[in-house]
Amino acid sequence: MKNPYYRYLLANEAFAAGDYQTAVEHLDFAIDKRRDEDRFLALMGMSHLMLGDRKESEKWMRRAEEAASKDADKLRYHNKLELLLRQDMDRG
Repeated sequence: MKNPYYRYLLANEAFAAGDYQTAVEHLDFAIDKRRDEDRFLALMGMSHLMLGDRKESEKWMRRAEEAASKDADKLRYHNKLELLLRQDMDRG
């Protein structure tokens, strides 16, 4: 399990199953190997948000925006964070 893209896949599956802590653990490994992979960073941000850590989530989503090479991706990450933050506020 040394491939960061495989670990990202496992993180995605864990996230979809609601196991956000496991997603974070897989992403820690993946990001350690590929620090500027924007999709790794964005999923880390979403995972932290679902764990209830808004500040950590914003930090990771900002990193994803900065790492994204395309403006469309930057905007997508920004909008995704805004939506998740709104949903989080509605829940709590």
